[in-house]
Parts: sequence; C-alpha cells; structure tokens
Amino acid sequence: MYVPSSGGGSTVIRSATNAKLGYDATTRRLYVVEGISLFSMKLDGSDSQGMFEIGGGVKRFSVDDIYEKIYYIARATDYTNLRNFDGSNFTELLGRGNDDLTDIQVDSTMNLLFFAADESLERDLVVYNITSGGEARTLYNANSSSIRLTIDRLNQIIYWISYNTESNSLMLRKTDYNGNTTVITGSFAQSGRPAITQIGDYYYVLDSTQSIIRKYDKATDTVVQSITVYGGATEIIGANDLDECTQDPCDPLADCTNIIAGYSCVCQSGYTGNGSVCNDIDECIELDSNPCSNGSFCVNENGTYRCECNPGYNHNGTHCNDIEECENGHDCHVNATCTNTVGSYTCACNNGFSGNGTICEDLQCYIEWIYLATASEIYVIVHGSNIATLTMATNAKLEYDRLTKRMLYFTEDGNTLYTMKLDGSNKTVISTGIQMDAFTIDYTSRFIYYISQLDNDLKGFPLSDSSNISDLILNLGSVKDLDFDGMSR
Repeated sequence: MYVPSSGGGSTVIRSATNAKLGYDATTRRLYVVEGISLFSMKLDGSDSQGMFEIGGGVKRFSVDDIYEKIYYIARATDYTNLRNFDGSNFTELLGRGNDDLTDIQVDSTMNLLFFAADESLERDLVVYNITSGGEARTLYNANSSSIRLTIDRLNQIIYWISYNTESNSLMLRKTDYNGNTTVITGSFAQSGRPAITQIGDYYYVLDSTQSIIRKYDKATDTVVQSITVYGGATEIIGANDLDECTQDPCDPLADCTNIIAGYSCVCQSGYTGNGSVCNDIDECIELDSNPCSNGSFCVNENGTYRCECNPGYNHNGTHCNDIEECENGHDCHVNATCTNTVGSYTCACNNGFSGNGTICEDLQCYIEWIYLATASEIYVIVHGSNIATLTMATNAKLEYDRLTKRMLYFTEDGNTLYTMKLDGSNKTVISTGIQMDAFTIDYTSRFIYYISQLDNDLKGFPLSDSSNISDLILNLGSVKDLDFDGMSR
C-alpha cells in the first residue's frame, strides 16, 4: 500500500507477504523483495518487472540508484553481498563475524554502507567503505540493540531506532557521519516491529503497535503529524513522486491532476477530448435540444454558448418577447395597414391603393404607353400613334419599376443607370461605371440584377447602394437577357 506523506487515505497497490522495500530515486521506482524474489515497479504498483532471485532470502537490502547495484544482508548466511541490477557481478563484501547486522543503507555519493547492529558485538552503528574495502568499523555504540536506520545523504545524518533492554522500550536517535549522536526520544513505543525512512525535510517513524506513522521535522526533531495506517504494517519507505503537472503535459484547455506515478488530464467544462487535445463543444449542435428558449437562437463560444433574441424579439431579462412593431415603429405607408406577426410584421396597402405596403399609390385609370430605344434616344408611343422623344441615350436598355411607376434605363454614355418619371422628367442617376449587357429590377425587394459585359456573370446590388455588388452566378455562357417575375419570385 502507499499513503501520502501529508496524510490521507491509504491505497493498496500490491498484495505481498512479509515484503521488504527499497527505492530508486533516479527512476522513481519501488523495489520489493518477497521471499527470494526481487522485482521493481512504478510507485502505483504498475509495470512490475522481475530482477533476480536471492537464495535463502534477505534480512534487509538497499538500492544504489547511482551505480545500479543492490546491497543486501543474506538471511541464510548473515553475509553482506552486492549484485548489479541485472543480477550479475555477485560480490561478497562482509563475511563471517558480522552476523549482528540487522539493517543496511547505502550512500552512493560517499561510497559508504551503514548498518544497524544488535548488541551481541557491542556496536549499534557500523560503517563500511565500499571503495577501500576491508573491515567494517563501529561508528557508534550505546550498548543497545540497533534495529532499523535511514540516512539523509544530503545532510549526512543517520536516523536510527534501537531497543533498550533496561527500559524495555524503543529509542530514536540521530548520528552524523562522524559519530556525533543525539537522542531524539527515549521511548516512543514498548515493543513491535518499528521502521523508519526519510524524505525531503522530514523523517517518518512507523509505530507498528499503534499503526501510526509519526512525521518528524528534521529542523526541530519534533512530531508535526501522526498518520494512521492499516494495522499490521511493518515496512516503510519514502519516495519522491514527480509532479508532472508542473511540466504542463495537458492541453491548455484541460485540468491536470497529479497522481502517484503519473498524472491525468481532463478537458475543462465546455470542451471535449482526451485531455492531451481538447476541442470546443458546439453546444448549439451537440446538446440534445436547443438550449435556448423560444424566440432566441444559440451562439457558440469557446467553452460555452450564449442565447440571443431573434430579429423581432427583445430581451426582458429572462426571456425573449415578440416586439410589437406596429406600435413601436415600422415602415408601412400611411395608406397601408400594419399587422404584427411572430418576430416580424407585414404591410398591406389599404383598399383603393396599390403597392407593396411600404409604397402605396391611388388606384386610377391608367393609359398604356410603349417606350422604345434607338441607338441614340428614348421615345414613347401614346395611344398607338403619338410619338414623343423623352431623352437622348446611346444604345439604351429599358426596364419598368411597377412599384414607383418610373422608367429605368441603362446607357453606354458613361455606363450609367438612370431612373426617371414616365414623362422623362426627374431623371436621377442610380449607378455609373458598371458595364451591363442586360438588367432587370426586383421592384418589391428593390434590387437590380444584371449580366456583366466583362465576364458574363450574373450580379446584383440594392437599388439604394450600387457599390454593394454581389456575385450571383458565374459565367452564364450564351445568356444575353433576363427578366424578373415579381409574382412567383
């Protein structure tokens, strides 16, 4: 199992019987001896890899993460041996005469092995120089029985637990590499199988009788927290888990959560994906139903959406209500009737008037006139015989605006489109510089359609804005004329 150093719930990562624990600080992997087998795994228990077997098992072992070696006290012989991570290069370091050793820790930076020892040879702490070899020497003796130890190789401090037979209690001490020793607590438990480890600014002591890990501050040697663990815990090892979230592994639109031996990325609300890549959710399309109320439409935004009122509606604070255009402003003619509809309104000329509702004219008796254009002028035939010249124009093209009862004509003189009354007066320019083969007018929508002389495309523009030209159909081929049906559109 593992438990966060700050406390919290314990988590089982692997089932093992009487396991011994070690830690590789370089690869951040946990090393476990169970029975005679040594294997390594990630801190969450995954990626378990068998390494080698140790005949007879081990009392204790330590991981040299720098030189990739395993140092261990063999259970069958009490000898201290080493092997490479792959099991090769077996070497016996300490043989007969060292059967009092109970725990082992390696400082790879100093090439030193530190041992805890029982009282049989009157030594509590033992140090062995890996480089020079030879005999192990006593670092400190308190005439007690040293059980477990851990080393802070950065500050060159050994924290260790011993059993005091006189008081029948467990003691906690610290010793520097020169042998200077301080008693931290004279009695922290009466019996049991204690364990100790250190990491960062703290060291941790397992009181197996009470199933408590006491967290000590290295600066003050005082308990700053008591962490409750499962009953039966007999081993403890400290490990530094890498906080991958500090390296920003996730999409900027995802939340990173550090977990033991890894991390997880979850896209933020309003986004979808695997966390490594997050894309905006178009709520206006992907939600089961329109998220907006009646009278409004959905506008997608990054990570969210908003609702806007449809044309003809206004917002009252919570909903969109239909605007009563006939009461609050409309463009119906004075001789027309305005009728409100959902989201809009209509205009209809009153009886006795004709038009589209925005322009209405009196119904009168009309005289049919015929307009003709020659190469140089426009004239009108009245009553079938009377001919009158209205205006001079070169190769003019003609159209009739039924709504305003005006004549429109295009002349090659400056490629100009004009509008005038039916008697030729009140002549007004609509556009200039636009080359037209033919044109027509949508008198209801007030829009000009024309065939361009330049590319034979169908184009158009509003009657009120000849600069706002739209390309409608490209390359009409052999088409040379056009007209507009205002009834069927």
